[in-house]
Amino acid sequence: DSPATAQKIRTWLGVPLTWKNKTLGQIAFDRWRIEPFQPDDLRLATIIATHAAGAIERIRLHVQVLESNEQLEARVAQRTAEIEQAQTAIRNLAERLELATHTAGIGVWDYDMVNKAVYLDQNTLRLLKLPIDASPDDLYAHWLDCVHPEDRRWVRASAAAIHSDEQLRDIHFRVLLPEGGERHLRSTGAVIRGPDGSTRRMIGVCSDVTSEW
Repeated sequence: DSPATAQKIRTWLGVPLTWKNKTLGQIAFDRWRIEPFQPDDLRLATIIATHAAGAIERIRLHVQVLESNEQLEARVAQRTAEIEQAQTAIRNLAERLELATHTAGIGVWDYDMVNKAVYLDQNTLRLLKLPIDASPDDLYAHWLDCVHPEDRRWVRASAAAIHSDEQLRDIHFRVLLPEGGERHLRSTGAVIRGPDGSTRRMIGVCSDVTSEW
């Protein structure tokens, strides 16, 4: 790299920096006088070069690991941020949906046909006059008891029709109120199937249409 220094070199010994049959560079020994290197010098230089090549390769691998870790951490951080953004968007959407359904007096229901579990949101529980803290097991066992006895057969038949043709269907039925009297409800539901075509869930909405009757 320095022509002025190179011009002073009178004796030179170069040994390749080799690690696992891969040449990484070379190590050079210079003398500014004419004094040939001896076989012992070559052996010593070879030992130094071997250790130096190993050290260089270990450092290179270490740097690669650090860079890989940094890249991995960056990807994890990016993915975590994306997940947090998605979760925030879902929460915001759920809150807006809950506000919209509450304001409109619309209830949301979900029937898990695999686990035999029924989910009714608070609006649906109010429409059916069921306890707000009712457990899913109680809902599955007793929600049909709220339906007017004259309408239960129709409700079952309509649910079976939704199950078979997968089309949206409107069901009109009455529920008996604990304090007496009845309430007219309209429910719209559809079927969700799994990858194998089996029926997995039924979901829908319901609303109070008593004023129309």
